[in-house]
Amino acid sequence: MNLFIGISIAVIIGFLFLAFYRFIRWRKGLFRRLNNGRITETDRGKIEYVCIGEGPTVLLLHGSMGGWDQGILIADGLDLVKHGFTVVSPSRPGYARTPIEVGKTPEAAADAMAALLDNLNIKTVIVFGFSGGGPTALQFTLRHPNYTQALVMFAAISGQQVQPERTTERFGWLIFSKYSIWLLDMIVWFMTGIARLFPSWTIKLLFNSTANENFRTQEELEHIMKHSKQVASLQKLIQLNSPFSIRKPGLDNDLKTVVHLPVYPLEHITCPTLVVHGRADGNVPFSHAEFVVGTIPNAEMYVVENGGHFLWTGSGADQMQSVIINFLKDNSGK
Repeated sequence: MNLFIGISIAVIIGFLFLAFYRFIRWRKGLFRRLNNGRITETDRGKIEYVCIGEGPTVLLLHGSMGGWDQGILIADGLDLVKHGFTVVSPSRPGYARTPIEVGKTPEAAADAMAALLDNLNIKTVIVFGFSGGGPTALQFTLRHPNYTQALVMFAAISGQQVQPERTTERFGWLIFSKYSIWLLDMIVWFMTGIARLFPSWTIKLLFNSTANENFRTQEELEHIMKHSKQVASLQKLIQLNSPFSIRKPGLDNDLKTVVHLPVYPLEHITCPTLVVHGRADGNVPFSHAEFVVGTIPNAEMYVVENGGHFLWTGSGADQMQSVIINFLKDNSGK
């Protein structure tokens, strides 16, 4: 009996060591992949970015808990390169290898993005703001109109935003604690593995965390499971929350900033503007989209009726993509 217990304990310890070893290898692999981003020294400081494609330029500003890799994921989901666009995807200040000091406010971050374009010798762009990248996109458009051909607000924050209760109450102690970085990475590693084995269950969990009560979960889940590219995109999105240590400064800054965000004078924006938002978005309320389209002169609105937060997936994605691509082509001289 004692021998059996000893062997069982040894097996369990061995399994835990093996699991930890595989986690460490996975985490190091994420750091190596993230180092594929380029770094340029601007007059605002170091900025990390990736540039892909050929054609008119889209400056894609990622959301919270993102980085240049999230921007590229969205660009891929919308087939921007395939449709003949260049995508410049920077890591906003505090994310990956762009220091937080480069721009702690949306205004300063917008000026840093202009400095990046100067370094790349890019004269004009279409600004594309997703989620937490919305305030920087708006400030870029307000502060640098000569660079801006058009603006796309994609499930984007445009005003004061307080985290939903489900985030602050259920997960807040984990996400916002300075002691939880390794634990969060281990959870994401575990969830990445679960997502490969049980994609349907994992995607449903993701929907429940980011959509509101009007979201038709089962309908969207059945659609996505029939489209392998959309499944793969959401699986990868889960992984892109890690390494959390290089995203947390930006996340903390975003959350602190949007709580006190002033009302921007969007009536001064004169460039063509497209607002795309899901009516069932549980992360960024629909009112953010209504504010932008109601304030910017001649702004267009496209509503994804059963859209959640990750609009490049789901039953409305194809039609929405056509609207975005046509808008980009119409306003880029393409």
